[in-house]
Amino acid sequence: GQGAEKFIYQVKGQEIPMHDPRVKTGVGLQYALSDYGADHMKAAHDPFFKDKDSVGIKEMKGLGILEPVSPTDIGEKKVTLFKILDIYLSVFDILGVCNFGYVPRSVGTMEELLEIIKSTTGWKTTWFELMKLGERSVNMARIFNYREGFTSKDDTLPEVFYQDFKGGPF
Repeated sequence: GQGAEKFIYQVKGQEIPMHDPRVKTGVGLQYALSDYGADHMKAAHDPFFKDKDSVGIKEMKGLGILEPVSPTDIGEKKVTLFKILDIYLSVFDILGVCNFGYVPRSVGTMEELLEIIKSTTGWKTTWFELMKLGERSVNMARIFNYREGFTSKDDTLPEVFYQDFKGGPF
């Protein structure tokens, strides 16, 4: 109370992890828009998509991620990238798959993961179907949050992250 709220760095009650959204704008979008608040594991970190040789660009073309996006970009390309990755990482949450095992964070490919899913479940599925599942999950979480009183006013970052750095390498 009494103005102290501005010193609490959180989104939807979840504290801000160590990654500063002023230099990783995709992570910042995730912090603000995620159904459960700021979580660095729910975000695909911007450096994975910064140039044509980045693992995210090389390995995730099947999802429509074709061009590099600067870590500090905040335009339409970054928002589109965020949306695709939010749905993609929701699939990991649904299936209980470790985020560190597969692209964009690691060396396991999307096709390897798909084959593991098919062989362990017996499902004859595709990434298109899995992404539709992820999209439904994201939408249901937003609907649940709305029912619980969250609105678009809660989809924001603490004020400090809208201010320029006062020093340091940036």
